[in-house]
Amino acid sequence: MFEDDGYFPVIQAFGSIGGIGDRLMAGYCYNNGNVVHSCTGRESKNNWIEYMCKRNGIVCRNYAVGGSTFQMWRSMLFESMGVAKERSDSYVIALGVNDSEGNVGTIDDIDRDNPEKNADSYYGSCHWLLQKLNQTFGTDIRIFLLTDPGRTLQEQKAAADRNRALQEISVLFENVLTVDLAGDFAMKYYRNGLISRAFRNGHYSPVAEAYMSKLIEYELNRYMIDHYDMFQGVPYRSDVVYPDAG
Repeated sequence: MFEDDGYFPVIQAFGSIGGIGDRLMAGYCYNNGNVVHSCTGRESKNNWIEYMCKRNGIVCRNYAVGGSTFQMWRSMLFESMGVAKERSDSYVIALGVNDSEGNVGTIDDIDRDNPEKNADSYYGSCHWLLQKLNQTFGTDIRIFLLTDPGRTLQEQKAAADRNRALQEISVLFENVLTVDLAGDFAMKYYRNGLISRAFRNGHYSPVAEAYMSKLIEYELNRYMIDHYDMFQGVPYRSDVVYPDAG
């Protein structure tokens, strides 16, 4: 999958990437029967987004919290995890696994004039989070929304409505891309023996997280190349005057 098909790590244009996700991004795993909790995985940097950033010389700010949902990021985690304290050039949002029991809602749950009035649903909370990032850091940031590929056919069917919601919400923003991991990525992802063997009790080992980092990096780069016009200004900001050295 990494053959010479035009792939190049253009993701290296980002100086920094912020991660908002759940246990898979945090690095929650089982080590010989013992639990390595999300906070430990995040702080020890043993998770796919840290591996991806380290490989490419990118500063990683990983805010992921195990068990979190879009609604939780809206109600408390955006503030409590300190997302607003420091700007990153790009944000990767990988949520949805824990939203399966919640209300998906519809596009009508969104109040584009005042996101605080959005309904307490998957649609409403996802839109709120995207708008909050833009209000906090400006629209020069680039945001990637990752769909949930689902590990089994049943999980894929359950995730279909949520993944469709991400597609519908992202088109409301000029700086947001939905990266469809439920599409061609899923085939690469689940046909790999390492990934399937490393899955234990709903979590992955650091070795599997490292492999996932390569898979996801490939998809992010492909989307950046396919949507090149959207990334021409990265990492420069329109609200900064850059000095001329002469």
